[in-house]
Amino acid sequence: MNGLSFDEIEPPALRKVRDWVRLNVPGVTEARDRRGYPLLHWEPTRHNDSNKPGELSLEHEARLLPPNQHATHSLLEKLHLSEGVTLGKHLLPKNQDFGGLTLHRYQRDFGPQSVDRYYDIPNFSDQSLIPRMITLRERVKVSNFMTWNLATETMRPWNLELPFVALDNGIVTVRLEFNWVDNFAACVEEAGLTNADEQLQLRNPLYIATQTERFPLVGLMAVLEHTTFREKFGFRDASGNEVFVLNVDSVIAQCLKSGRIGSYTDVDIAGVKAIDSRSLSELKAFAKAMMDGYELQPNLATKAWCDAQATGLLS
Repeated sequence: MNGLSFDEIEPPALRKVRDWVRLNVPGVTEARDRRGYPLLHWEPTRHNDSNKPGELSLEHEARLLPPNQHATHSLLEKLHLSEGVTLGKHLLPKNQDFGGLTLHRYQRDFGPQSVDRYYDIPNFSDQSLIPRMITLRERVKVSNFMTWNLATETMRPWNLELPFVALDNGIVTVRLEFNWVDNFAACVEEAGLTNADEQLQLRNPLYIATQTERFPLVGLMAVLEHTTFREKFGFRDASGNEVFVLNVDSVIAQCLKSGRIGSYTDVDIAGVKAIDSRSLSELKAFAKAMMDGYELQPNLATKAWCDAQATGLLS
């Protein structure tokens, strides 16, 4: 096991939620996404044009922050300089473990990748989501390459991220995310009904959240808008297989109450195959090499929390 425990692959707090879904949600099936993340799928409570299911994913990721703008520029300069060559030449010189990997840059359209709105109870209380590292996200602008890339006036892609678990002082975090497409007003109403059809209610991610977390259903409203400009890089081994991806996200956040705008940059690193003891060890080691080379620091907060801090909403 290379010194890793099963609890690092699926921490008990997250396993408890996945087990609850397996036991209670009708028609659950197991799947994996293109990144290797394990998924639970079920029929949604309301039909959507793309036939997207209800989904719960278990995700391992190194979430990092550059300490300043200089460090961000240095990282991006070396990433772009390394396109098409091995990492040992520019990005990670003299690194014996990862110097042989080759970098490629994902070509994307200009402009923001996505625009999201984060929901919470205004005037933060002990029931609020963002201070507890719970994120409820509505995606209002999408890009064609994205998996959940549909949106109509009433049916939007939604995401609910539960509190993550940090491994090794935060180098890698493990989290659960619900993804689904729904009419938000109908979703909230259904989750709170005492006389709802149980077969429908049990498939509702907001209702599931009330059974596994302290999750409010009254007073939720959009409090932050989050615009992401992303540069994405992949790393391939000698056989041409991609083993890691790295995102540099430049974020512009706006508080929807005060109008105040803030910005920051973060760096995410993930593997692209199923997590086991070996792949998790490799992800940790690669993230540590990037941290040491570019002054990156563990990011022990959600994007919604970083938005709230950058816009003064936490003050």
